[in-house]
Amino acid sequence: MRLIDDVDATGARRIRRNAYIWYRFTILAVREILTRRDTVHERPRPQPRRLSWSSGPKARES
Repeated sequence: MRLIDDVDATGARRIRRNAYIWYRFTILAVREILTRRDTVHERPRPQPRRLSWSSGPKARES
């Protein structure tokens, strides 16, 4: 019974560590996307915007 308890403890620790890593990565990725979307309309874009998601900022600028 001791062996099963040890395996469960290490498994829970591994799951907790992976969840923390994914939590940090998700927070940083969302923050990066939000800051990039806020500053993307301040820079001039050389290529024409023909993506569907860029129609929102374009409509808001005009």
